[in-house]
Order: sequence, then C-alpha cells, then structure tokens
Amino acid sequence: MMKKILTFLALIIPLALNAQLVYNNGAVLTLLSGSSMKVNGSLQMQSGSTFLNNGALTIAGNVVSNAVGITSAGTLVLNGNAIQTFSGSQSFIAKDVVFNNAAGITLASPLKAAGIVTFTSGIISASSASAALIIASTGSVNGAGNSSHVNGYVTKEGIGDFTFPIGDGTRFQSLSVHLTANSGGLTARYYGSDSGTAPFGTSGSSPVALESYNANEYWDVNPVGTATGYVTIFWDNYKSPVITNTALLAVAHKRNGSWLNEGALAVTGTTASGSLKSATISTWSPFTLGTLPLSALPVRLISFTAKAAEQKGSLQWRIADANGFSHFEVERSSDARNFERIGRVDFLQMRQSYDYVDDALHMATAYYRLKMVDLDGSWAYSRTESIKVEGDANALRGYPNPFISTLTISSPILQKAKLLDITGATVHEFNLQSGDNNLNELKITSGTYLIRTEKGETIKVVKQ
Repeated sequence: MMKKILTFLALIIPLALNAQLVYNNGAVLTLLSGSSMKVNGSLQMQSGSTFLNNGALTIAGNVVSNAVGITSAGTLVLNGNAIQTFSGSQSFIAKDVVFNNAAGITLASPLKAAGIVTFTSGIISASSASAALIIASTGSVNGAGNSSHVNGYVTKEGIGDFTFPIGDGTRFQSLSVHLTANSGGLTARYYGSDSGTAPFGTSGSSPVALESYNANEYWDVNPVGTATGYVTIFWDNYKSPVITNTALLAVAHKRNGSWLNEGALAVTGTTASGSLKSATISTWSPFTLGTLPLSALPVRLISFTAKAAEQKGSLQWRIADANGFSHFEVERSSDARNFERIGRVDFLQMRQSYDYVDDALHMATAYYRLKMVDLDGSWAYSRTESIKVEGDANALRGYPNPFISTLTISSPILQKAKLLDITGATVHEFNLQSGDNNLNELKITSGTYLIRTEKGETIKVVKQ
C-alpha cells in the first residue's frame, strides 16, 4: 500500500512514485534522471534536508522550502486543482518549470528556474520582490499570455534579450529588455494604474520634453545591483490612450521627480498596437508610454519608404511643416537594435521630397531610420523601415560600389581571390578572411573590375 506520509533518512527514486505528502526532515532525497514522482499533496523540505531533482517532479499541493540543499537538472510541474502556495525561508531551485494550474499559484518565497519556464494555465501571484519568480541567466520563458502569466515580480539574471511574462492577472502586458550589463538581476512588475504626476524634464536620453504620459499603466523596473541596456514597451487596446501619430511617441521614464524622454530608437506597429524601444539607460524606475508635443517635432514626416534595388538600399521620404529644420541623418542596422549613421541629407527650403541611396549595403536584411534634427539641436526619429536583399545572405559582396579608394569585400568563408580588369587580366591577388576585408588604397585606374574567388564566385565592382 502506498504510504500517505513519507519520512526517510535517504531515498533514491529510480522509476516512479506516487505520494500524498512528502515530508523531508533532514534527509537526502534524490530523483534520478528518467524517473518521476507525483505528489498529490504537499512537498515539505525542512532545514538540513537535501533534494536533488534530476527527473520529473509533479506537485498538486503546496511547497514548503526551508532547505538550502535543493538543486535540479529535471522538471517541476505544478498542476493542482486548488491554489498552490510556495513558502518557506529558502528559494526553491528548479530547472524546467511548467505552470499548469488554472486555480493559480502563489509565491510567498522565491522560485528560481535555470531552464525553460512554460506557462500553460493559471496566474502566478508574486506580490513581493523578495518572493519573485527568478529566471537564471540560462533560463527562458515560453507560452505566457492572458490566461497564464505573473501578476507580480519577475527577476531576470544575466544579459541579452528577455521578455518579462508579466501582467495584472487579467491581461498579459509584457516588457522586453536588452541588457549589456546586469550584476545581480533585473526585477520588473506591471501595474495597471498611474505611477504619479510629475513635471516633464529635459535630462533624459532626448532633451525634448514630453507633453504627456500614460496615466493608466506603467512598468516598474529595478536592478538588484546595477544594469545597463534598453527597454521596449508595448501599446495596445487595454490601457493605452488613443494614438493618432506613432511619430510622436517616446518612452517616458520617471526619474528624480520628473518624467523624462528616453527616446524612440525603434517604433513598430500601428496606432492600434505596437512597440517602442528606448535609448540605452543605466538608471531604472517606472516606464510607460509618453507623447511629444506636435511642435517638438522639427518636421512632419508624411511618408518614408525603403526598397532594395540592385544590391543597394533606396530610401525616399516626404515632409511637411518644416520650421527651423536643419537636416536628416540616415541610420542603418542589421538587427533593428544597433544603428550606425551612414549619411546626411540637408534640408532645402521649399523642397518636400528627398531620397538617399545606400550603395554600401552588404547585409541580407537592413533596417533604416531617419534622425530629423532641428536647428537648435533637438531631434526625433522616424519609424524604422526594413528591406531584404535578394540572393544568398552568405554570398560574396563588395561595397561601396562604386568605390573611390577603399573597397570592402564581405566573404562568407576564408578563401583566395583575384582582382581582374575588364579583359580578365589579374591586377591583384589577396586572401579573404571570413567577414569584412578592407582593401585600402588600391592603386588602379578608374573603371570596371571583377572580384573572382577560388570557388569561382564573381562580382563586379567599379572604381571611380
């Protein structure tokens, strides 16, 4: 007969076990890889206990974690029919976690996952930052939505991209970050309320003061230690105000008693829904959607398009209502995150249509945006446009084309190559490294040349 209560000195579980209650008071419990244990009641790990979960542990009841010796290379599944509670003096350490309890799960002590956290069903309540869902640097999340997310605090360790699986218990209202530094974890929580009124300051990433902020929702984001990166916030039909012009949006950041403009480095979507990325920041606090005054824009952008044409990027845009305007700066990116300035187009009075050709395009997908700069130094970004260059992303490319003195050859592999004149005669031989290769000060006359690799791939370049 199955025991109702398991109390042991040491137990190694090799296959499968069902139990109503597991109470470990100072013993060693090891769940081997490939084995499973289903606890229909609660799991209680008292001080001095050790729990090694390398298999599949399914719990339908509560978890009390007072043990420091809890490690996991396996899976934890929470699938009760009533509210399950995590409590105790120590974090419960897991690898993969599956939340599958429509009744919900309450965290009164931290639950830390180093693998994949899957949201299948139920709201996870974590009302205290000291009892958060912690995602380790190796961890990720999957499946979060309106029916399953964290209503409360989530802490992400490590750097890189991460989308917080947070909301208010009714709606999933995520926040994304890209971190280049994160000393102790970054904690975020969503609030469907007003973060509080404050004056609009000019000491943010952009000196242009905001006109308003969204008083219906905000994301509270704070590092455990220090962190550097950017945030991406989203607008939709839930708590966002009516949006008529996405070019007037900016990330609003409440800091030092003021609402500051943290920029709009990438804007995607429509007036109904979309996302907005801030500039890089290292000071964290509440964030929400902000808007700029119409007069703050140095010019009104009527249209902006980007197209691929003969391995080049062709940009065109139209403007109106230019007042004290200076120039456009054309920026390009390969990932829609990190942009570089590639050109400048000066404003001309009475001119409404502009264009720019990127003849140094050397990537399969390119993202473009315009930085619109006023005479007083204030500026605003256009939306981001993307193009895809036809052909193999790993093909041999040469840019700029035509070139004046320096030609850059982008090669997918390490290989030998020759520079041939139009008659086929060899002018120069060189070795190409994988990636970009700069051929500086080529002493050749103006004209058309061929780059031919030992693999037989050939491209045409023009020396001006």
